[in-house]
Formats: sequence, C-alpha cells, structure tokens
Amino acid sequence: MLTAIALCALLAATAPATGGYRDPEDNYFDISDSVLSESGFVPTPLIVTEPSIGVGLGLAPVWFHGKNKLTDENGELLPADERLPPSATAAFGLVTSNGSWVLGAGHFGSWRRDRVRYLGAAAATELNLSFYVDDDPFDFEITGGVLYQDLRFRLGSSRWFLGGSYIYLNAEAVFEIDSEVPGVDPAALDSTNAGLAAIAYYDSRDNLFTPLEGFEMLLKSTFHRQSLGGDFDYDQLDLDLKAFHPLSRDRVFFGARLFAQATDGDAPFYGLPFVRLRGVPALRYQGDSAASLELQTRWVVHPRWSVLAFGGAGATKGTDTQANFSDIYAGGAGFRYLLARAVGFWGGIDVARGPEEWAYYIVLGSAWR
Repeated sequence: MLTAIALCALLAATAPATGGYRDPEDNYFDISDSVLSESGFVPTPLIVTEPSIGVGLGLAPVWFHGKNKLTDENGELLPADERLPPSATAAFGLVTSNGSWVLGAGHFGSWRRDRVRYLGAAAATELNLSFYVDDDPFDFEITGGVLYQDLRFRLGSSRWFLGGSYIYLNAEAVFEIDSEVPGVDPAALDSTNAGLAAIAYYDSRDNLFTPLEGFEMLLKSTFHRQSLGGDFDYDQLDLDLKAFHPLSRDRVFFGARLFAQATDGDAPFYGLPFVRLRGVPALRYQGDSAASLELQTRWVVHPRWSVLAFGGAGATKGTDTQANFSDIYAGGAGFRYLLARAVGFWGGIDVARGPEEWAYYIVLGSAWR
C-alpha cells in the first residue's frame, strides 16, 4: 500500500498536466496526459497477484495537495528533471480470493525541494497465510493493525538519504489445527511487535518507474524492543540492491536485484525473513536469515511493446525447527506495454515457476519493490 501511494505521487510529478488517453505522437493508448485531473484526485486501482494470499482487487483514492511543484510561476510545465513529487494523501482497501483484506490510509510528503521525504500509513488487516515447517504447511489467519512511519533527509545535493522508521504491529494469529505448531511460540499468537530502524538509502536510477540504468540501495537496521511498545527483543538487518544497465541503448535492458535479510534474537514466526522471488509465495521459505538474487533482461520489440525473461535463486538459514534451504530456484517470462510514454512507465504480466507451483503477476512499473 505504501508503494502505491508513493508511486502515484511520483508519477504525478513527472506527467504532463493535460487530459486524454491517446498519444498524439503515435495514437496509441497512453495515460501520460491524464494522471492528474484538474481537482488533483486520482482513483488508483490496486491489483494483487501474490500466490500466498491469492488474486485481489482494491481501490486507492489519492488526493494531491500542497504547493504546485510541476509548473513555474508562469504556469509553464517544468522540464522533467526539475519536477518534484507533490504531497499525496490516500485511502486504500482491497480483498483477495482467499478471504484476506486490508483497509487503511497513508500519506506521502516531499518537502524543501525534495530534501525531506516522509511516508506513513495505518491499516487494519486480515490475512490468510501458511507457515511452513520444512515442507509441511500450517494454515493460519492473522488479524490486527499496523502503523508505519518513515522519514528521510537528503545529504546535501547528493543522491543519498539518511533517516529512520518506526513500525508497530498488533497481531492475533489463529492456526487451523488445535495443537501447537513446531517453531511457533504460543506467546506470539496474540502479541504486539514494535521496531525502530536506521536507514541509509541511495538512488541514481534514471527513471523511478521502469528504470533503464542506475542503482538503488537500501540498508536498514531495525531494533525490535519491548521498550518501544512490543513483546519481542530482536534485531533485523535488510539489504536491498538493484542495478540497471542498457545492453543496447534502445532495445535491450538488463537488471539485477539482491535482497538479503537476517534476524538475531527472539523474532516471532510471522517476522522471520523469507525468500523473495517471482514464482515463490511469500513466507514459503523462512529462516533466521534469507537471501535471493534475481536477474532480468527486457527486449523492446516495438516502441510500445517489450518482452522479458527472468530467473533467480534463493537460500535460507533455518531455525531450530526449520531446515536450511539452498536450492530454491525460480524463473519465467512476461511482456510489457508502454502505458505512459512521457515518463517511461511500463506495465504488463509476468508468469513464473518456482520449486512447486506456477504464479502470475500484474506489474506496474518495476517488478522489484
């Protein structure tokens, strides 16, 4: 949900301010000229295709407000590299095919000419998921509320940001079986989890939506403590690296993502790291630590159409009741359509195969969030 709010705000910052659904240059369907309505209101559809919770649909009404950061004092549209993301506030809600739902609200703010960025949300959720002990699934329902706050400051005029975040989760989990589940502390079934994080962030991507070249890096160290309002004491370290490089300036583009996460201490079963690859359901392979590497190549076969192939591998270090997994492979293919030519915003569908099942994903912008 937070990604959707920020994406809408940033997309609005780089899109022309006129209306229409046809590009006058090639007469193809294009949403560049209609991202912002005159009222600053954009009803944004939410589409979920995550295998762990099923297919889902939702809506996020987004309101843009604050100082106009798209035009100069004469009302002329600024060059693309000078437009700044506007502030945006959104409500959101969605339901999925397995009965999961999310309802909440959030805000994205960019201040002092994008030297300060804020992202926050509060939501109520009910998710139907599975916790795996080796290869045995145990279905459970987790309900509760979550509060997230994230504040980052740009270092001078560089591409670096430093900041912090706070997350608070009140969760009640109920397993379908009556007996105790291996690896699940009964105290975690009705609990709160609170964490304060330090963040270092770098972004040199040429495009915020479908990058062609550049790097993005997030290093995040979170300290979960009872003194912060939770029931657990443990540390968590996240590293998310993304690299993009054109193999042929206008035709072939390569990307790579490395995601690694590790915990140290008494993490609840729902907070354990897991492998993140297209084709692998969330929470399927968990452990005290998890890492994944995914590579992707996209070929532009027409000014409006492209095809892509991707593949990756992941591994986990198991807990006391979970085995180590070192041979998790997944891959697939997909297509993209250029939805907004003015901002280089592509969308499409990916089909992927993991160790156990097929999955498909509706992708708007980059598949890596």
